[in-house]
Amino acid sequence: MGWGGEGWFARSEALSIWLVNRKCTRPNGPACTTRFWFDLLFWSFSDMEIHDPEALLRSLCTLSSETSWLEFKENNFSEDTVGQYVSSLANSAMLEGKDYAYLIFGVRNSDHAIVGTDVDLFTKQKGNEEFVFWLTKLIEPKIVIRVFPLVIDDKRVEILCIKPGYQQPVKFKKIAYIRIGTNQQPLSNHPERERALWQITSRYSFENSFIGENFTAADLDNEFNYDALVEILRKNTIGRGTRIQYLKSEGWVKDDLQGKFQISTLLAILCARNLNNFPFLSNKGVRLVVYRGKDKSDTSHDFDGQRGYLISFQKLLQTILQFLPIKEIMVHGIRKNIYDFPELAIREFLANAIVHQDFTANGSRILVEVFDDKIRFTNPGEPLIAIDRFIDSPSKTRNASFAKIMRDAGLCEQRGSGVDKAIQEIERAALPPPLIQAIEGSTVVTIFGPRRFADMTPDERIRACFQHACLCFERGSPMSNASLRLRLGLSEKQYPQVSNVIKDAIAAGRIKPRAEDQPNRNARYVPFYAEDM
Repeated sequence: MGWGGEGWFARSEALSIWLVNRKCTRPNGPACTTRFWFDLLFWSFSDMEIHDPEALLRSLCTLSSETSWLEFKENNFSEDTVGQYVSSLANSAMLEGKDYAYLIFGVRNSDHAIVGTDVDLFTKQKGNEEFVFWLTKLIEPKIVIRVFPLVIDDKRVEILCIKPGYQQPVKFKKIAYIRIGTNQQPLSNHPERERALWQITSRYSFENSFIGENFTAADLDNEFNYDALVEILRKNTIGRGTRIQYLKSEGWVKDDLQGKFQISTLLAILCARNLNNFPFLSNKGVRLVVYRGKDKSDTSHDFDGQRGYLISFQKLLQTILQFLPIKEIMVHGIRKNIYDFPELAIREFLANAIVHQDFTANGSRILVEVFDDKIRFTNPGEPLIAIDRFIDSPSKTRNASFAKIMRDAGLCEQRGSGVDKAIQEIERAALPPPLIQAIEGSTVVTIFGPRRFADMTPDERIRACFQHACLCFERGSPMSNASLRLRLGLSEKQYPQVSNVIKDAIAAGRIKPRAEDQPNRNARYVPFYAEDM
């Protein structure tokens, strides 16, 4: 398979051996220059791998001549023309949903016959610079471009392989091009295609990228527990021998036109046996830290998650629960375990942290911290909606495909109701309200264990009142003194204390009376954002 988790040193060593064996010469060319091998070293660490150029070429030669992301040429070479082709082919590949585009020298365009070429992109110069180095400087944004020379039946062929990047339309010398028929034209001349291209790049997400190449069927078995994936998604009717076909039909695996497979990032985050085997997902597994006491001074357990999130979710949840205070109660003669923290609330906030994380945040991962009196969930990426609107706003996520699969598996909500359910459970247990914060590029949610109303801080009482008002408003039954009293676990005689909380919440701008002239006996309250009623 691709470079996977072999590491930089292993790859550097492999390249050094390759150089020695080749006696530092260009393929079919003269002695190398320092610049050439620097470029080769740089590209060897990129994320584009072609393990069998001949198989790729023969597959491409069977395609239609109308393919917009593929161009065949013989010997007609011009530096600027090649630059325009890189732009137009890359943009056309994005419109077609392709991972790569190709410009190939040595194949006749009319019948795709391999005829050979005199073009040698490694030896071409532009001024005092090697051509490929010059070309990459003039391409925006910086995308991966690699040259693969090969000889077939004594005929020399050059494959220029282009990885679009899906960040924005690709430009050469500040101009974006597009393929129209067999010609490339400025993209600005075709506004409908330009709009479509911008829509595609704006929809592109990390989860839908491809993270691995050159995988065999055996590699898939070794790296991914897709049997567990199929079981969790209740697709057990899919036979063992057709499960790779199922992965392909879902777009999680692609044929690479060379007899092997490309692997989507989504498949890895769902069911990788070890996320650390994939460079961009290394150290992205959930870390669980359990402390003795109410602060971080004494750690009792530290778990470093490595498996894909879908296949490890239930095990992670059970591991968290085993460290929580628990009591036994009798329900209809049956013993039942009750945790100090509602299990449903833990499940929903854990799922939210996993699903809504920002995978592109370098050096960050999901962290779950268990203290004696609280549980804290931290995920990379600040909230995409205002914290005050978590309860009423529709769901919004960076990882829509991932969220859908987690919902299909019954592990999270996708309608924006997960937070509602979690807070409802916290209210039923009369616990302090959860605290949701945006801190230094992360979302932090803290849920608290049992604490009496008298021990809650003024801010906690106001937050409990606001969250309760939001839930009541969503149910269509505005908050009252009585409903808030029940939420806080207070007796009927304690209604004056509840009235004081309501006054403080109004003064803080968190809630407002449903009507200005309402009588005290039937007073109702709504969150501050509610339209006047």
